Amino acid sequence: MRRGDLSAERLSIEQQRLTLEKSRTSQEMEKQFWEWTKRADVVEKLYPHRDPLKMRREVERLVNRRLLGIRDDAIFPDETADPAILI
Repeated sequence: MRRGDLSAERLSIEQQRLTLEKSRTSQEMEKQFWEWTKRADVVEKLYPHRDPLKMRREVERLVNRRLLGIRDDAIFPDETADPAILI
């Protein structure tokens, strides 16, 4: 009877170890996935139409509008206008 108890306890410990190993593996896989999505070649594949210059302009507009209270059309009526003329 004692042998059966030991065997059951060993099985329980092995199940706990397997569960812990699986959780570690899934955490590591998720971490690797997020690192993978930050690679430049992967970003290009995930977002093929993303233009960094356009994104920078949108951020500048947002800052001008929200933080400075400046309207875009008041400053840059022409998209290609040189921002140095405002200085």
